[in-house]
Amino acid sequence: MADIQPAYTKLPNELWDLIFSYGFVRKDFLVLSTVNRAFNRAVEPSLYSSFTWIPNPSVGLPVWSSLNNHDIRPYTRSRRRNRMELPDGYFTQQNPYLLLRSILKSPRRAGYIKKVRLLAPSSDFGIFWDSYQARECGLSTAQFEICKRTIEALPSSLHSYWLDGLYKGKLDVIMGILLLRLTGLTSIEIRLRDASTIGSTVIDALVSPMANRPHHYRYPHIKSLSVTCCSPGTFWHGKLSPTTNLRKLVLRNGLINEHILTTFLSSTPHLEDLNCELVYDNGAQQYLNCNALKSALLLIQSTLKRLVLDIQVLSGHEWNPIPWDIQHSMGSLKGFQKLRYLDIPMKLYVKEIYHASEAASLMPFAEREVDYWSLFLPDGLEFFGVRPNSPWALDYRHETEAVRCMDVYFRMNPGVKRIFPVPVTGDDDEE
Repeated sequence: MADIQPAYTKLPNELWDLIFSYGFVRKDFLVLSTVNRAFNRAVEPSLYSSFTWIPNPSVGLPVWSSLNNHDIRPYTRSRRRNRMELPDGYFTQQNPYLLLRSILKSPRRAGYIKKVRLLAPSSDFGIFWDSYQARECGLSTAQFEICKRTIEALPSSLHSYWLDGLYKGKLDVIMGILLLRLTGLTSIEIRLRDASTIGSTVIDALVSPMANRPHHYRYPHIKSLSVTCCSPGTFWHGKLSPTTNLRKLVLRNGLINEHILTTFLSSTPHLEDLNCELVYDNGAQQYLNCNALKSALLLIQSTLKRLVLDIQVLSGHEWNPIPWDIQHSMGSLKGFQKLRYLDIPMKLYVKEIYHASEAASLMPFAEREVDYWSLFLPDGLEFFGVRPNSPWALDYRHETEAVRCMDVYFRMNPGVKRIFPVPVTGDDDEE
């Protein structure tokens, strides 16, 4: 008697999605994928919905020069036909390569992945520890050709480095090819650790136009982009391909100032959520120009709903005897009618609040109850908070009056919730 196909294999994908929405986690999907082929196909969209690779800094990665800079294709051609699979853990810290190999084997899996969180590696790392691993786990000739055609879609100036990195097993090139295959992404988070965004294959995969369609944005569905530089020396050149879909942008721990921020915001006309840290070197006499910052924010005035700004000042008074300060003033944010969440440094408004309070009345400061913050803040605000001034704020009177006026603002606007600064307890660099 022939085997009868189980009824559950005929369930539509929508019903599977409803079933999996009730408390299923990644471990459950992995278990179900090993039951049979039908379950494996059913859980694939959930199992491949996101990908995270942010390795622990204490665990080393393979160095691509360990194969003496040789082409890895001859190793792959000499592998045994009936070879044994390598034990679990042999590919530790090489999940991007495993994912790429899986996608090349089953291209449909690339369409399932919507969110990625990646560490952009430097060009020193590879994907194989030794020639044995390169022979047993390398790509096939057909897979090499697919990767080559993927690279050829990039501008011709990048072909030489990318092809050389592919054939020599460079991890950064593998990461770039992986991103090029994932065209259905909606959220991308990129971290850098002791590597620059200039010349990074991960960044090139993100911002480089396609060779045959130079004005076509590679990720038309992306809504969230986060770039976190884990080292203060890294630099993002502030170039994005124009898109009408990007809704959230996070720029942390890089060398970003108001002028570089302008180049970002000019490419994101529909941005709703901005989280940015501005960095200045006091030793080089770099100061924040509030006029330029306000002009940058005006580019997204009609769409911005959430704004979080930080200011980081490098070097101290031993390098520059002139205290760090801002230039000009921010002025009113009344035009940001959709802004509902605002978290900014007090330094941006401390002088304006003090002068407004001083000019409003001849009464002593302790007896004033005028809401001066409302002169500058949007009317529809729901969450508001300011970070205390750092050591570079020297005028205690200005800060004290700004804090007192903020208490008055919350008393007179009970519908606005106060945002309290959360201390940073550590870096979640390990995933």
